[in-house]
Amino acid sequence: MEQVFEADKWDELLAKFIELEKDGKPLVVRLKLQVLENKTQGVKGGYEADTVWVLNGGKTQWLEQLPPESQDLVGGIEGFPYISVNKLDYEPELTGALSQLCAWNLYQAEPEISALLETEGSCCVA
Repeated sequence: MEQVFEADKWDELLAKFIELEKDGKPLVVRLKLQVLENKTQGVKGGYEADTVWVLNGGKTQWLEQLPPESQDLVGGIEGFPYISVNKLDYEPELTGALSQLCAWNLYQAEPEISALLETEGSCCVA
């Protein structure tokens, strides 16, 4: 088996991402997952991981905050932000828009990331 997290939680995670995308919100989900043993990847397993998942999507709220010229530019990028990862030569406008959306998503994820780091037993709490 090549997985690290329990498979039955993937449907829950996907459903949350689909709901957030439908609502035009940042794709940020905090989820506790059981870690499975995975010898191939050197994971011992047998414990719970508190995770925060951030995907580069949920563009609606971000797009609404952009100036009209930027909205037009991003609106002209086919499939944005869901683009092929097989392309080798991305246009500067696409990489700029993707990086700005990513930065905005991480900014929106700050409360979840901070809460995770402040959790008792985390790497950042004595």
